[in-house]
Formats: sequence, C-alpha cells, structure tokens
Amino acid sequence: VRGVYIHSVMYDSKKLTSMSKSAYRNLGQNVSHGCIRVLPHVAQWIFYNCPPDTLCSIVKNRAANPVLVSQLKAQIPDYGSYPQPTDARPDPIEVPATVRFDNTPVRTGFSNSRDTTIATLKAGEHVMLLQLANDWCKVRTAAGKLGYIKSVYLLCDPDNVQLTTGYKATKKTYVYAGMDTGSERLATIPAGGQPNVSENPQKGWWYGEYNGALGYMRTKYVQQSTVFVFPALSTIPTAVTTADGSTTATVSGTAAYIAAGIVANMRSMPSTDGIIIAELASGTSVTLLSLEGNWYYCQAEGLTGYLYKDCVSAR
Repeated sequence: VRGVYIHSVMYDSKKLTSMSKSAYRNLGQNVSHGCIRVLPHVAQWIFYNCPPDTLCSIVKNRAANPVLVSQLKAQIPDYGSYPQPTDARPDPIEVPATVRFDNTPVRTGFSNSRDTTIATLKAGEHVMLLQLANDWCKVRTAAGKLGYIKSVYLLCDPDNVQLTTGYKATKKTYVYAGMDTGSERLATIPAGGQPNVSENPQKGWWYGEYNGALGYMRTKYVQQSTVFVFPALSTIPTAVTTADGSTTATVSGTAAYIAAGIVANMRSMPSTDGIIIAELASGTSVTLLSLEGNWYYCQAEGLTGYLYKDCVSAR
C-alpha cells in the first residue's frame, strides 16, 4: 500500500534474540509513522501467503472497536514469553536486473510524499531485486544500498535467472588506483559485489572494473565464484522513419519526436491493451530506449512507456 507498510516489530540487530522491547510493548499505539506493526509470526504468515500486488483495505480515521482491541491485546504474550518463529525454508531468490536509462532514482519507499531519493543510477548499472511487483521493486544496488525502483525502469527476466563463473567479493573491499592498499580508493565493493576481472598482474592482486571504476583488487577478498548473469541493454540498431519518409538506423538513447499531425498514446505495455500513461502531441521530444516488436520503449516528459513505432520519427 503506497507509503503504508505492514511489518513486524523491529529488532535491534539481525539476531532473533534482539527484538526491541519498547517496540513490542508499543504494539497497537500510534508510534509507527503510519506503518502497521504486527507480531513476527503474523508478518511471516503475510510474507508467505500474500504475494506482491495483494490488495489490502486500510480504513483511516475510524473509531477504535473496544471489543476487538481487547481481543487483540489478549493475544500478545509478555515480552519474555513470546516464542520467536522458526523458518527452515530457503531465502527468496534474488533476481539480477539492469537499469534501463540514466537518472533512475532509488527511493526509500514508494510514496512521493513520505519518501526520498537515496541514489541515482545510470543506464546499464546492475541491481539485485529482492521483491518484485508491478509498480515497484525493492532492490540492492551495487554499492549495497537498499531501496525501491519503479519496475518499468528495470530490465530483468525473473523466470530465467542464469548463473555463470565469475568473481565475487567475500567481504567489503575496494578498487585501488595501484597495487598497494595505501593507494587511492576508486570504488567500494560491498560483500557480494561482482567485479569484472580481466587479469592477474601480480600475486595478491587482480586488475578489473567495478561500477565504472578501473583499478586493482585484492585476491584475498575478490574470489572466483558462481555469479548472476545480468541482462544486457539492447544495442542492436533499429530503424525509425524520418520526416522525409526515409529510414535511419538508431540505437538506445536516440532522440526522436512524435510524428506530425497526430496525438500519440504512451502505454504501460507494448500493446493497445496497455493503460494510456500520457497523450503526446505532435513534435513532443522522445528518447528511444529499446524496440520490442512494433513498439518503442521510450521516455518523454518525465514518463516512460511504450509508443507504436509508426508514431515516432527521428530527428
């Protein structure tokens, strides 16, 4: 529910023995900034039984029902008596994804009024998807930050996650300007980060790239491992029609405009069944990001969506 979260009582650390006493004792009180807090085993049930896009009805400003409040409070044991839920199931699978275009914001949540931008990513950068939904995905960036990105800004294939042999950081480490830990740190590689290694110039050191930074990495902390394969942004030339009727080759990122004499519907999917996101007048500037069949995935007036290719002309 946009900006209103349902989550368990908070913990002081990642250990199940560190459940916050004050948060537990304040269950039912209006102290959670609009969030709904529940007991850990209830949150666990929601996680496994309510998939993304499950609709929840939240009624605000309704007077409390004394009988219901009493019944709910009776179900809350003393702090020391609460048995932590156990879980032998494997962790949910993470999905590798690639950012579609520049200036993609990573948000603290998905409410425009309550949340802020904590990072801005470039086209081609990689993130891991921790939770997927139609509108937003929870992600972990290459720098280790957690946040939310609009789903349409990401390229991924959740049903075809592939692995290969590559390199992974076993703990937080760095890309150095030279083969010396005293040299300049060009980038931080978080635990689990996947740098690209190109050579082994000296014992104890790799040379390669991470997050756009070229330099040296310690072999002690960057080791060969099984890693995710991230989807590649399309760079295959496509063709758009120019104003004189001829065609020209273009690639992702090409500037174009809405053809003369029409109003084009930008849609949420590459089909006339897609929801109309915006009506774009003739001459409106458009940035082409990729081609899917007869539809361009593009950016215009701060929005992203799909335009039928006959509606678009090259500059």
